[in-house]
Amino acid sequence: MKNWSRRNFLKLALGTPLIGVPLASQANEVLKPREIKDPPVPRKVPVIMATSKNSVVRFVFNDAIIAEMASQAVARLFGKPTIGEAFKELFKPSDVVGLKVNASGGPVTSTHKGVVNAMISGLSQAGVPARQIIIWDKYRNKLEEAHYYKTNWKDGVQVLATSPDAGYDPAAQYDFEAVGQLIWGDHEFDPNQKTAMGEDILGNRQLSNKSHFSSIITKKVNKVINLASLSDHPDLGVYGCLANIVIGATDNSRRFCNDPYYGDPALHEIYSRPWFRKKTVFHLLDSLLVTYAGGPEFSAEFSDHTNRIIVTTDPVAADSIGLDILSQLRTKNKVDVPPHFGTYIQAAADQYQGINNRSQMMIQEFDI
Repeated sequence: MKNWSRRNFLKLALGTPLIGVPLASQANEVLKPREIKDPPVPRKVPVIMATSKNSVVRFVFNDAIIAEMASQAVARLFGKPTIGEAFKELFKPSDVVGLKVNASGGPVTSTHKGVVNAMISGLSQAGVPARQIIIWDKYRNKLEEAHYYKTNWKDGVQVLATSPDAGYDPAAQYDFEAVGQLIWGDHEFDPNQKTAMGEDILGNRQLSNKSHFSSIITKKVNKVINLASLSDHPDLGVYGCLANIVIGATDNSRRFCNDPYYGDPALHEIYSRPWFRKKTVFHLLDSLLVTYAGGPEFSAEFSDHTNRIIVTTDPVAADSIGLDILSQLRTKNKVDVPPHFGTYIQAAADQYQGINNRSQMMIQEFDI
């Protein structure tokens, strides 16, 4: 005969294992009404757009004008007369600041040097020593192909790659259901071993469902300025602010970019981690010259200029504008816009990682 003790009765009625958990606390946990969190109160997100028809002319870039565009846009975003005054409130002389660039577009469509120079000048005015400024991206060869040489910047500004320089943080990782093939540069990749946790039918692949974060963002810097460069991406559709800061600082990332995910939910889940969202002070989307198909590498056939820089504290807002820019250029040039194109941006907005509704943006445009 079954022992109908209070413990067994609750166990049967609640369908919850009770082993190792005090009866009262387990019952309270199960019977307690679920707390429903209200979505954040809608807010207006400031977005500054700087334009100059002289910033790019026939693939020739005017770094002085570009630097002025970036400087004025940042100053306006934070309501200050100059970028130096803005940075004095945003940064301390003790900060180590990472300038996260996108070097995938080579010397033409990577984050432009005038943008980077403007940030370094502003940080200098705020008292941040040059040796505490790190220009960084994922791969050293890409940085060098984009002409981000260490000798380009004086006074000790660092140019650093995650692979092979800084490496990935073994204690900071993201687990995801899809298994990815590891390649050179990934934290768990072993050139002397065929398999890490599994293999394909040929037995010649290293596989993992883990991604690690760059040691640069987890350990070396305490503040980040995200300097993205807008282009299309074969899987994500839009390679903008979210992709630059997340994909550009995460290994084994190919697995959550392609079908059926297209960046959702990985991009907004990773960005919500404190190393990313809390450290990133603001986002700049360099859309001076845009590769709208065949990216993120530069493609002369599918590139056009908008002569525009977008600055905001909200990466989703910037990326939603970037999505419009890319879609318009593709439509204008009779290039198909796939259904999955930039769908992760809406997903990020749905999860309160930013705003993609223009009615909730305070957009200020100016020309130089």
